[in-house]
Amino acid sequence: MSVFTKSYQIFLLGLFLVAISGCSSTPKEDEGYKGIYDAKTTSDYSLEVPPDLASPSVSNALVIPGVANSEASFSEYSNTNPGLSSNRVLPRTSSGTRFVRDGDLLWLEINSEPDVVWQQVRTFFMNLGFSFVTESPVNGVLETDWLENRSDVPTGWIASMIGKFFSTGIMDKYRIRLERTDKDNVTLLFITHQGLEEQSSGDSFAETELVIKWLPRGSDPELEAEMLQRFLVYRGVEKTQARQMVSKEKSPERAKLVKGDDDNSYTLEVNEIFPRTWRRISIALDRMGLVVEDRDRSKGLYYIKTTEAFVHGDNHEPGWFDSLFSSKSGQLKIAPFQLKVDDLDNKSRITILNNEGEQDKSKTGLFVLEKLKAHL
Repeated sequence: MSVFTKSYQIFLLGLFLVAISGCSSTPKEDEGYKGIYDAKTTSDYSLEVPPDLASPSVSNALVIPGVANSEASFSEYSNTNPGLSSNRVLPRTSSGTRFVRDGDLLWLEINSEPDVVWQQVRTFFMNLGFSFVTESPVNGVLETDWLENRSDVPTGWIASMIGKFFSTGIMDKYRIRLERTDKDNVTLLFITHQGLEEQSSGDSFAETELVIKWLPRGSDPELEAEMLQRFLVYRGVEKTQARQMVSKEKSPERAKLVKGDDDNSYTLEVNEIFPRTWRRISIALDRMGLVVEDRDRSKGLYYIKTTEAFVHGDNHEPGWFDSLFSSKSGQLKIAPFQLKVDDLDNKSRITILNNEGEQDKSKTGLFVLEKLKAHL
């Protein structure tokens, strides 16, 4: 090999390395985040989701003019609405917001009326690229559509040219819940995450046709914490301070399954007082993707319904629970249940009931308790 040829190869290798380094060296506003979304990357993307996860269309009647499709901050929105800014919205300061962590349950306590926080968080998610499939101001619930998480796509000038051909195979959606408190002008904000993961089976080059499916993946508390952190920044808190506020702390295990008189009788015992357990259950059910048809706090009852995705799409790690039955999807069922929460002074007890109000001893009821234990 000539000296010229070898030098030319070294030159090409160096040029290649420079190009590759450029893919990840370009600074980004979302740098360091796990959730990076861009509506442009999924506008023409055909998403087939499991039953009960399909997203209906939603009206744009509540879109906030001039802000929804821009990267406007809340301060810019406030400037376009002087009356709202001066009379109802707090200044851009961290003193108006408190971050609260209770185990894996996270929320913000905001010194603002719910309708003001509703507008803020709605615009925040729209700026990230999300649209909404559920908007229920009466219940204080917002639910986004599925959107591809582009955090694993390389950045830089090369990626900008070919990035549209990349698919990460990861989809996210969020459920936002607002709650009033017994304090005047204080709103609680909860954000829960659900995810989908693309999986393929078969072979397009063989007799078996390649089939691509979207299956549920576990909720990610880190993404939930990140969204709360980014919302803090959106409201005016410095990024470093917001990160410190949301920093994770270890907590002891707070829930355990308790076996009853027979092999099919189980309850879940939580080392928390009733009000705290009740609140944590609400968030856990959102994360699990179960349908909450009604609730009665005075009786300690949640009226829930399992879904196709919950029964057949769970990707939990194999363990002792799997040994209870060999075919989970063959024995779990889609049905309504009652979730009873009893106050035991400094503890709470959770029992799954059937429609007759009797303790449910089916595999499905035990599976719901096992999933609740993981979240509580």
